[in-house]
Amino acid sequence: LSITEAYAGSDVAAIRTTAKKDASGENYVVAGTKKWITAGQYSDWFVTAVRTGGKNAAGVSMILVPKSDQVICSKIKTKYSSAAGTVFIAYEDAVVPTKCLFGKEGKGFQIIMSNFNHERWMICVVNMARARKCT
Repeated sequence: LSITEAYAGSDVAAIRTTAKKDASGENYVVAGTKKWITAGQYSDWFVTAVRTGGKNAAGVSMILVPKSDQVICSKIKTKYSSAAGTVFIAYEDAVVPTKCLFGKEGKGFQIIMSNFNHERWMICVVNMARARKCT
């Protein structure tokens, strides 16, 4: 799941990675970077948040990007575990078929928030269980 960017951090609506249709209209050209992508070192595909429209949440889309020569993954050394395969990804005009778009353009923010809601709920549940066990 490639969402976080060095300049946007956790502000998903502020992402800068773009996906613009090429002249044929059959492909997107993806350009930008992602940071702290867990398991990216082992991935052949990246579910990527991209900007296909304006500068707010309504301009965010989700697209499946295959690893290629235009998708460069650089390992990031972390304190938690080298086995996590955390990477910095540079999309250098990666060509992606339009059929790899999830849903419709501009609907990616809802997809991301739906995923984050489940993650955050599980973090709460696990922490509550730990707190109860400790008392």
